[in-house]
Amino acid sequence: MRCYITVKSILFLCVVSLNNSIGNIEIKNKFRFPFGDPLLPYIGLFVGISLPIDIKNIDLYFTANMEAVYYLPTNETEFSYPPDISSRSIFPITRWDFYKAVEAKLRRLGYPGEDCLLRTICEASEMHLSINGVLGDLLNVALRPSLSTIENKMTTYLKAESYGEIKRHCKKYSKNCPISILGQISWIDDI
Repeated sequence: MRCYITVKSILFLCVVSLNNSIGNIEIKNKFRFPFGDPLLPYIGLFVGISLPIDIKNIDLYFTANMEAVYYLPTNETEFSYPPDISSRSIFPITRWDFYKAVEAKLRRLGYPGEDCLLRTICEASEMHLSINGVLGDLLNVALRPSLSTIENKMTTYLKAESYGEIKRHCKKYSKNCPISILGQISWIDDI
């Protein structure tokens, strides 16, 4: 594992040093413009992380990559400050919207969408997912409706969460949904 991380680190440093050694065009008393290929006036940054997953007799890695590309101005006329962002239409995605999208996906797969999501929320609150590392934390945040601002439309999801916390079983929600989504991607193991 150390060798693998070291090789990735060396490759990352090589990419960064190549991007930084391109050169600069300096206009006296003006903005400094990075000099690059006129056909590709951008600079990129690529970051990757790979973590081994500890399973006996299996070499399995969780890998995440992120790439950022920044287009650079080639002269002063292309640079404007402050940037014009008035044409963007940014709207927040609420937890309600996220749950409705998950329900629609489950329906497309042939399952009862809302019933299976309620069962999944109940099962997630029945056991603590946060002890499962980053993935457990992400699932915990996504499947715990009480962790966000309470919306009037969220009462059924909140009831499913509190039912799982109090009863420690989800038989009520298992009747309407034939499959455990969390059971498909995880298992409970006695340590």
